[in-house]
Amino acid sequence: DYPPHTIKKVAPAGAGGVWYLTFRTVAKSLKDTGLVDANMPVVYRPGGGGAVNLSYMLTQVGKGDLISVYS
Repeated sequence: DYPPHTIKKVAPAGAGGVWYLTFRTVAKSLKDTGLVDANMPVVYRPGGGGAVNLSYMLTQVGKGDLISVYS
């Protein structure tokens, strides 16, 4: 079960490009299947080849309101 409040999608890069498309597709799939009914904005954390995002994610442990992907 996902929380009913906002779920942030955290991208390890700047706005636009592949991460934008990836997260838009994920959000659409989650909403279309009924798995998530929450608002899902994208938060961009570019820098350090993903290190900036990883550092941010570590400060958010236990909150349960984030989704992030890496390749």
